[in-house]
Amino acid sequence: MYQFKRNFMLSRKSSPLTGIMILFTEKINKQQKVAVKEKTFTLAFILKSNFFVHFFLFNLQIRHLFLKKIDMGE
Repeated sequence: MYQFKRNFMLSRKSSPLTGIMILFTEKINKQQKVAVKEKTFTLAFILKSNFFVHFFLFNLQIRHLFLKKIDMGE
């Protein structure tokens, strides 16, 4: 669809302004694609590191409960 629009605009022999607009939109599209790639990479990284975070928090919770029991004198 986008390719069709671009060809249609180029074939109209219109003012140079539309040509500049086309280049600008292409640049934006490229930037968005890169941004999406970066987001998915960071998401994967977060998911990987999330396991370690959960494991760490789980250990902290166990330690906390253990110390609480000692404080209560049980």
